[in-house]
Amino acid sequence: MLHTYSRRVADPVAADKEPGFVELFQFLFRIVRQQYLIMLPVALLVTALGTLYAFTTPPTYTARAAMIIDKGTVQVQLGGILSEVPVEVDSQIQLIKSEAVALAVVDKLKLAEDPEFIDPPVGLLGRMRTFVADHLRQWLFSVRATDAAVEADPAGLAATNALERLKLSRTGYVVEIEFSSFSPKRAAEVANGFAEAYIEDQQKHKQRAAQEAGTWLNDQIEELRKQSVRADEAVAQFKAKNNIVAVTSDGRLITDQQLTLLNSQLVVAREKTAEARARLDRIEQVINSNAPDKQAIATVTDTLNNPIIIKLRTQYLELLNREALWSREYGATHQAVINLGRQIREIQGSIHDELRRIGETYRSEYEIAKQRQAELERAVVDAERQYQDTNQVLAKLRELESSAETLRGLYRTALQRGTELVQKQSFPVADARLIARAAPPTGKSSPRTLLIVFASAIGGAVLGFGAGALRASLDRVFRTPAQVEAGLQCRCLALAPALNRVKYRAGPANPKSRIVRRNSGVIWDVVDRPLARFAEAMRTIRLEVHLNGPKKPISVLGFTSSLPKEGKSTIASAFALLSAHSGARTILVDCDLRNPALSAALAPNAESGLLEVVSGKRQLDEVLWSEPTTGLAFLPTVMKRSRAAESSAILSSAALRTFFDKLRQKYECIVVDFSPIAPIIDVQSTAGLVDSYVFVVEWGRTNIDVAELALNKATVVQENLLGVVLNKVNFKTLGQYEGYRRDYYADKHYGQYGQL
Repeated sequence: MLHTYSRRVADPVAADKEPGFVELFQFLFRIVRQQYLIMLPVALLVTALGTLYAFTTPPTYTARAAMIIDKGTVQVQLGGILSEVPVEVDSQIQLIKSEAVALAVVDKLKLAEDPEFIDPPVGLLGRMRTFVADHLRQWLFSVRATDAAVEADPAGLAATNALERLKLSRTGYVVEIEFSSFSPKRAAEVANGFAEAYIEDQQKHKQRAAQEAGTWLNDQIEELRKQSVRADEAVAQFKAKNNIVAVTSDGRLITDQQLTLLNSQLVVAREKTAEARARLDRIEQVINSNAPDKQAIATVTDTLNNPIIIKLRTQYLELLNREALWSREYGATHQAVINLGRQIREIQGSIHDELRRIGETYRSEYEIAKQRQAELERAVVDAERQYQDTNQVLAKLRELESSAETLRGLYRTALQRGTELVQKQSFPVADARLIARAAPPTGKSSPRTLLIVFASAIGGAVLGFGAGALRASLDRVFRTPAQVEAGLQCRCLALAPALNRVKYRAGPANPKSRIVRRNSGVIWDVVDRPLARFAEAMRTIRLEVHLNGPKKPISVLGFTSSLPKEGKSTIASAFALLSAHSGARTILVDCDLRNPALSAALAPNAESGLLEVVSGKRQLDEVLWSEPTTGLAFLPTVMKRSRAAESSAILSSAALRTFFDKLRQKYECIVVDFSPIAPIIDVQSTAGLVDSYVFVVEWGRTNIDVAELALNKATVVQENLLGVVLNKVNFKTLGQYEGYRRDYYADKHYGQYGQL
């Protein structure tokens, strides 16, 4: 490859850094600049829809009432007795939202007769949704959804609609009731109605439960009284029969107290034994450790208070630090370092001996504790045996006393519950009360017009940007020279603008005169408008050819592209005209054998050309066409359909190479127009025929992946590629993709030196 593209990095450290805020801002701004024609309509559409929704939705008003659950408990009936259980506020919220409470509100406020709760007005989106649902129901069941619900249960429909607008929240035991309505007065009425209906429901429930439990509780009180009397009589008879009198002041036997004391002492003895064993295991683990360093720094309880070990350990750490310091300064083999090592080992031995002495002390303490535990265990066994002998009679007594005490407790509890039930039947009090009544709101709660419009504008901007970003990510075509160089890894030689064809009145073609026909093609701009951008692009290519001369002289320059219609023939012929116009002996050869479009444009009536010269049937001067203004020589191609399949063989033939060698001797610049790379393999057959290739891609049309694949397949082009020409560029739109480099291509700057 003649020119190898390499990305230049001024600062290698900066190249490895992640993109910063400035780079991110430039990226986002570039997307906006490129895709604003997509982003703006999307943003305006979303904003318009949001605004339409805000101004077509009926306003609603929200009223708020507050209720508190006083006691923190509720009463439930357990086995006929009302019991207090902790309040679960969440469960009370579910009760407020229940259908029974809602139906009570509907009945009290006559909401079933209010059109707002039967067929409420809705906004634009709601009307559309209702319209679709009603027509589907009418088509399937021949009845509208709303009419069917009203006919079936108007109160139930009103309750359902009311519950949909009800919102409950809690803070501790305070429940806030919110209700939304199209009328401020109705919103306050329904919010207060739900609170009052819930309180009334709780009062009725408590009164009903108390009445049901009262009858059952009276029978239970009488039965418990009789059972308690019989239990007390049985205890007295048992004591008299077994002569049970001598007990301690607290009602317990002496043997019972002794056994309790021995058990307490045994627990303490076992704890001391376990503690002694743990200390012994720890000191033995330290003593049996094979690492003297671990013994020196190991810690048990007594070592923290042992002045000998503390002193030895201090000396040990000082010697270790000194040994490390001297080893770095004098080396490990120095006599002073060796002496320090011997002293360290002596201290380690002393620490070991002291630890062994502590270990013997721990062992002695452990043996004493174990012996004490064994003695207490034997005493407990003896006491238990004696207790079993003396307390067999008391076991039955305790059972009778326990039964009597239980019955007395149940009897007292039943009497207390009976008294409470009588009070609750007379004065039923709810566990909740209304602490703040709802007042009619002064302003609407929804829709929040400004907020919706603002949110829709923000959402529209986000969706518009997303649509633009998606379109930018799918835009896999060449837009800038940087994309060309990054995608194809080669230089972008020039940017040729998109030009409108100029109408010329071409005279009749005369094949005998062999004069190139001046048609309406844009190639003539290099002659007629030499200061235009198109001519400037051709001069840029010519300059690159001359600059490459010292490295590898270029006499034969081939032009190709990845796909047809990208303008390769236009660029090739325009470059040839410019070269000839500048005084160089130039010949333009049409080697697009299967589709010689260049010959059809410049020499439409040619009867013979390149193939006849290569085959030896005609001489070059007999088929050569000329352009009188610039002196350009043109060699057309007349290809018969029957020989189209032989195109690659012709381009790779030795006769064609011999012919091009003769052209090199006669002409200074030989411009060759080849076929595109992607459809056929003709270009890959031209190895050694030309010196360099120019690859033409169309701005905004050529797919990056297709161009990369084409160059990777055509290795002969890739290895001898001079560069790429970005053709048909719209310079007004190019600024949208170039960012801060758009001024480089601005018409206002070029117009001061060239012709627009």
